[in-house]
Amino acid sequence: MKLLALLCTAAATMAAPALGDTSATAVALKATMAKTPIDSVTCGLPGGLCEVVSGKNVFYTDPSAKVLVIGHVYDLTEHTDLTERKLAQLRGIVAARDGKGAVRNGVDAGAVEADADRISLKGLSPAGAVEWGPADGPRVAIFTDYHCPYCRALVHELEGLGVHVTEYPISILGTRAAAEQVICAPDKVRAMRDAYAGVPLASRSCDTHGLDDNEAFARRHGFSETPIIVRSDGAVLRGFRESSVLRTWIAGAGR
Repeated sequence: MKLLALLCTAAATMAAPALGDTSATAVALKATMAKTPIDSVTCGLPGGLCEVVSGKNVFYTDPSAKVLVIGHVYDLTEHTDLTERKLAQLRGIVAARDGKGAVRNGVDAGAVEADADRISLKGLSPAGAVEWGPADGPRVAIFTDYHCPYCRALVHELEGLGVHVTEYPISILGTRAAAEQVICAPDKVRAMRDAYAGVPLASRSCDTHGLDDNEAFARRHGFSETPIIVRSDGAVLRGFRESSVLRTWIAGAGR
């Protein structure tokens, strides 16, 4: 199983527990993160990671608990966001406990929407956006990184849905040079497609304050991974989804 992890790491100083000893990993974490509730630790994930559940949050560590990994982990073979799948399971458990809805196979189908953040995009500058898709289509916004393969895959899925997309580039996986080249291009849509495809873009200079606004907005809302999808009513969906899921979710705007 091939994995892509969008990571932020922090070192911890602890004696290393035996490889695969989940209880020792939990003890080490609790010693270094005394104020963080540790609900469960599951080691043996692909790549040697241990999954840590804390309330509604999921993060990762190595079996020795020396490294903390915050971000989404993707299975590149199955095109699956493993972190989002776990988060959906947790939302389903909460929904069932609180009587919000029925749980099927451990996941409440409505929990993603019921518990989703709702945000307002007012104040974001058109100078930092790329608009594409039919003008009369349902509207969605995405926060994306041109170095992110799942962002590229998401764009492909959205293209087949006849939606109008406002794309806000942010820099998660590398420098923002590609975003600047897209924003400064005379044909932003063509440059956007080239950027996803890895085609070298002409270096141009322009006012890129819109990208500064995008990244400040992303930081304020805790967007530490891409892609992030925002529906017309402000509902937020994190991570890649296939078109069948997106079609239903987008159609639910305002319900």
